[in-house]
Amino acid sequence: MKTNNRKILLSIVFLSALFIFFVLFRIYEKSTDSWLDYKIISMIKQSYNFVTTENSEWIYFSQKNSTNKHDNFGTLYRMKSDGTKIEKVLEDVSISGLVIDKDYLYYLDDFRYLIEHNEMDVRKVLEEANGDNVWYLNDEQRLYALSLIDFSTTLVSPNKGIWEYIIVDGWIYFTEASEKEYVSQMSKMRLDGTDYTVLIPITKPHGGCSNLIYKDGYIFFNLYENDNSVYKMSVENDDIELVLKDSGNLYSITDEAILTFNGLDFKIFNLETGSSEDLIKIDLDEYVIDTIKYYNDAIYAIGNKRDQFSTTRELLKITKKGYEVVYDEYWVDQFGIQGDWLFFLVSDNPNNILEKSLYRINLINGEIMKIDLNS
Repeated sequence: MKTNNRKILLSIVFLSALFIFFVLFRIYEKSTDSWLDYKIISMIKQSYNFVTTENSEWIYFSQKNSTNKHDNFGTLYRMKSDGTKIEKVLEDVSISGLVIDKDYLYYLDDFRYLIEHNEMDVRKVLEEANGDNVWYLNDEQRLYALSLIDFSTTLVSPNKGIWEYIIVDGWIYFTEASEKEYVSQMSKMRLDGTDYTVLIPITKPHGGCSNLIYKDGYIFFNLYENDNSVYKMSVENDDIELVLKDSGNLYSITDEAILTFNGLDFKIFNLETGSSEDLIKIDLDEYVIDTIKYYNDAIYAIGNKRDQFSTTRELLKITKKGYEVVYDEYWVDQFGIQGDWLFFLVSDNPNNILEKSLYRINLINGEIMKIDLNS
């Protein structure tokens, strides 16, 4: 009898302890839950990778200058994921939009040509700034494919100035200049540049397509004509459908939600209910934010101070507790996150603000390092 009572008592104690543990675990779980929707924030990594990309072995990143000198456009590097063994892959390039697809790294390189005509006033200015080699960048970017086996390069788009692109099932979907100046239309072509097709021609001034993201058989994108709305296009038959009207720039999408930015606020739209909520609920009123990326329950962003808009461009880290300035010594041009590393470009040469230096941050310990371009 005593034995049975002891067993009952032990069972009650065990169940009580299990219940208390469960309650405490739920409280702890709730307290440590991400303040962000992990799915939608992690998707940000799949777009806006201006200067970085990676495969299973290497992280690729670029130092992109804005000069006209032939031997000072920039460099493409690769680095082991642990931060060791940095190697130069390509020199004399001005690379952005890095995407790896199978055994190729695709990238955009600024189109340039040598000035050989007799506009002596233009030539004199450029020579004084850049030396004997006088080149001109015409604000167009050509798409190249770099073999990751033998590092040979192939020009994919010889006659097309591409603004942004994504690769889906052997096709390249991209935005390019339309018949209207400074207006982007959406087109597609195969990986070798054949079967070029205009999908969405834009004829209205100040309109355009942008922010292409692929998900589940659809290309999601912004279409700006009278407003800035989100649409989706079927890759099977090119049919187009409105998703969100006048919502702001598209940043990320999951099965349940879409993340947009309207110039002031980041908002998450619930696709089932149509409701929306602000992503960032802390006070960032002193900044205008134009780029965000996600790492380990924090948002990294470039912030322009409103009262110093033309002179300040800082790198910020935003968490549920607030934000901190990660880097503000020089003007931050752009950045990308791969693995545990953040790469960013800055104009740290007061004698030539168009020349960019490349830095990296170890996101585990916060150490900031300038990458030696001559190593």
